[in-house]
Amino acid sequence: MKVATKTRGRPTVFDHDTVRKLEQAFAIGCTVEEACSISGVSRSAYYKRLEDDVHFMDKMERAKLFMIIQARHTVCNAIRRGDVKTSMWYLERKRKDEFSVKTLTTVSADDQFENYSDKELHALQLL
Repeated sequence: MKVATKTRGRPTVFDHDTVRKLEQAFAIGCTVEEACSISGVSRSAYYKRLEDDVHFMDKMERAKLFMIIQARHTVCNAIRRGDVKTSMWYLERKRKDEFSVKTLTTVSADDQFENYSDKELHALQLL
């Protein structure tokens, strides 16, 4: 029995080289627009492929996460080396209630408008 090897329709633009270029672009933090430009694929074709191919979608998502994972490793390694500045930066973001530098500003309604001229106050009333 002979198996048909010829396919019908337009050939795909997502060959191995194109997919590799997309992965590399995402791995360095490029946007979809930038990655498509680098690889020579239209954004509409890229999004259509994402819809149609779960394996392709997974590859692109993993590539997009690469830079974030690398950055996490870098921060973690700096903290392990005893980098106090990086440690504080990390804590200020992860434990805001406990470590962030907070600035409390109170403004009364009277204070808000005391430096405005009558003309400026009138203009604000019209808004």
